Amino acid sequence: MPERPAISADQFFSTPVASGVTRPTPVTTTRRRPLCPSFPTNRRMLGRPSRGVQVKRATRVRGKTPTRPSRAAAQVTATLTRLDAAFACVAFLAGVAVYANTLGHGFVWDDLIVLDSRVRFYRSALDAFFEPTNLRGFPGVFRPLTFASFWLDQRLWWRNAFGFHLTSVLLHALNAALVYGLARLLGCVAFAALGGALLFAVHPIHTGAVAWVSGRVDVLATTFTLLAVTIALRSRTASGVASTLAVRPAAAGVAATLAVALFAFAAAASKEPGVVTPLLIAAAGTLPRRDDTTTAASGPSGPSLSDALHRVPWRHVAAAAAGVGAYLVLRQVNRAADAAHLEPPTLASIGTFVRAFGFYVERLLVPMDLSAYVPVVPDGAVPWSFAALGAIAAALALRAPRLRVAVFWILVTLAPSMLIILAHISVTMVAERYLYLPSVGLALLAAFALTTVAVRDRPRLAAATVLAAIALGAGATVQRNRVWHDEVTLWSEVTRRTPGYALPNMNLGLALADAGRLDEAEVAYRAAVDAEGSVSTKRDTLVNLGHLQLRRDRLDDALGFFERATAIASSASAEYGVGAVYRARARAALARGDAQSAVADFARAAAALSAALRIDPRHYKSEYLLGTVLYQSGDLTAALEHFRRAVAIAPDTDVGREAAEAARELAAWLADPTHASAR
Repeated sequence: MPERPAISADQFFSTPVASGVTRPTPVTTTRRRPLCPSFPTNRRMLGRPSRGVQVKRATRVRGKTPTRPSRAAAQVTATLTRLDAAFACVAFLAGVAVYANTLGHGFVWDDLIVLDSRVRFYRSALDAFFEPTNLRGFPGVFRPLTFASFWLDQRLWWRNAFGFHLTSVLLHALNAALVYGLARLLGCVAFAALGGALLFAVHPIHTGAVAWVSGRVDVLATTFTLLAVTIALRSRTASGVASTLAVRPAAAGVAATLAVALFAFAAAASKEPGVVTPLLIAAAGTLPRRDDTTTAASGPSGPSLSDALHRVPWRHVAAAAAGVGAYLVLRQVNRAADAAHLEPPTLASIGTFVRAFGFYVERLLVPMDLSAYVPVVPDGAVPWSFAALGAIAAALALRAPRLRVAVFWILVTLAPSMLIILAHISVTMVAERYLYLPSVGLALLAAFALTTVAVRDRPRLAAATVLAAIALGAGATVQRNRVWHDEVTLWSEVTRRTPGYALPNMNLGLALADAGRLDEAEVAYRAAVDAEGSVSTKRDTLVNLGHLQLRRDRLDDALGFFERATAIASSASAEYGVGAVYRARARAALARGDAQSAVADFARAAAALSAALRIDPRHYKSEYLLGTVLYQSGDLTAALEHFRRAVAIAPDTDVGREAAEAARELAAWLADPTHASAR
């Protein structure tokens, strides 16, 4: 069999170009048919023509206007558009498929805490942006768009976890499709862009963000970041959006600018790392458009700095910056502006930074031994080695423009999460879910690498590598999703992997207590008290132990735990527990005919419950219990008032329904003229 003649990359991917632009002349050998009709036309990415290929400058015949694209060229363009749409759908469906088993999961960790302490009290989605002043906030956290999405889910599904998980899965699938589109805009061939998008869709590091409802903050921020960057790149020429929207170029340009500003605001309002959206647009804008053929003669390191800066869509960068600025202004009028300031870096914190960076590099490249809770930044040779590997890879990527953009994406989107080390606004310094947005950069790296392999005529190697990685990632993701099925499963796995820490044991105790496994719950609670943890975690564990003993009618033991918790720090739940203990004692005294002790215990119960309401005016359980105490003490009018407050705060809960029934009966009784003397 005769040896196949060598064909250069420029010959392999050559397409008609505008007049005045150099292009290779055909060679006499038979050209091999391209494997994929959607390979890029961007010559600068492929390098210079190979030796022996003559290059001449095309000339325009004077007096002649350029001919319009042929019908065949239009058909090719339509074919590529349909192919891109099909591949984007494949990426979307892959994102749905690997997380379909999460649709039957329940609420875990602090899902119900977020819903009960904040979202429940929103009158509309606008309350997420301008929260009522009597709601307890989270220091340093202002994510109104994510909380607004929770409110919308609550309106549609109430507390059916299926609906909340469905929203998260669909957003993740949309992100996979957007990653495909972004890779195509940055010059990747279709199958390479699909490979990168599929790797993003099935990467196991995303389970914490997608399978956990509260992890939606990362998913939603990524959605709007990708939308902003995609629109900015797509509309570097107004005709790009005009052809899509079938409107005039001028109107399309204005619409695109407004859309970029809106999506940049939405990205930041979903989670704080969204503030880097303008930087991502600027970095991606330095690359030539997919249809740009004016860089054929560029060197291996890409175009000059002036050419790169000239390509940046500065109008869209400014629009994104305006959107982020609007978020920062809105943040100042909310309590998030009162967050603790960053601590100055020290030698120890710098070392922690390096180890955290190594941890994230390791989790991106080797997503094994995953854990939902990482109490401390890992130490040892592994994080330091991966930190060095990441630094070397970043340095090598500086030589290639597209690799620079992908690495820049990873680093700049990871930076806000790294600042947690100095701000101390999270229960852990590092978390795997923080890699959701940075992993887009990894997907782009994979797409660029696959494009290079395709250019070198190694499609089988590329296809085999991609299929193997996708299969491994999909299997690991589906398996990992099961850990997030319910509270008992999650915290049993966490305590097994990271024993000796208070928070996982406390949460395991809560899950077991909710399941009615009180003896096992007590073991977990006592392990939490003895384990390493924050002061607030130990206080909450003591409160939970008190409520556990209260369920067993061990009033003295319960009171002891509540008092120990109150000695650490005041808590509405602890004061509520104290009130519940004294109310139970008072009722027992009444049962045995000891009216004097009953009156004294009712007074102590009322004082404790009033203290709970001073700490948290929306603690509806204290409102209802105080109403029962006042009712049994004979203050019926005050009791009715507290019953009605409990209904106003939480009408959809079991406590709220009991309070409504009590209020209705008491109001009817008081309205009877024969009972006027009891008012």
